Amino acid sequence: MTTQTILFIDLDGTILVNPFLSAVFPHYTQHFGHDLTLEFLAEQQVRLAQPHADPVWVMDWDDICVTVARRHDWELPLPVHTLVTEYSRPPFITVIDEADIILRQIVQPKRKLVVASMGLHRYQMPVLRGLGIAELFDDFLMPDITGALKTDPRFYAKYADSPALKINVGDNLTDDVIRPHQFGHHTIQVTPIPPTNSYADREIQSLAELPAAIAALEAENT
Repeated sequence: MTTQTILFIDLDGTILVNPFLSAVFPHYTQHFGHDLTLEFLAEQQVRLAQPHADPVWVMDWDDICVTVARRHDWELPLPVHTLVTEYSRPPFITVIDEADIILRQIVQPKRKLVVASMGLHRYQMPVLRGLGIAELFDDFLMPDITGALKTDPRFYAKYADSPALKINVGDNLTDDVIRPHQFGHHTIQVTPIPPTNSYADREIQSLAELPAAIAALEAENT
């Protein structure tokens, strides 16, 4: 069956919680006796602020954490990707709003479900597999696969010429709403607190509302 709708679905903060804050960073804290979490996060923000930086370098948590640790003359006991794989199991990872159930509800032959994540493949796939939802997706867009960040139209280049209805689902206003609109996509923002200014085509407070929101956009655009 011809694909009529492509759903670009964000991961972190939208359908799942990864193990970085629950296990990976605490592992380093226990090893060093010092919490570097804020420094790790700050280093990533510095990289994100560089407009022409290599997208893989920007999101490379292995390199980010090595860089920060070496400022203290420390070496990581294990690389980040190894710890992510080790901790990609409950209770260190979780789905949000029963996302595993909701995803199965929205799977249809006429739809293509595509992961659209700022995270690199080596960090995201262990989590998706650990939650048992990797097989629900038809394709995966990540910076190390696309060569671009989500804020860049090249991230979606593979689907640029598709006549299908394109819908982004995510929690981040810039990455999942404003930029996709600029690329000609429709958007559904998952936000527990309704925003003061509405930018998305649909705003939902929980994933339980997602099937109806997708169906409504499909009905309006067929």
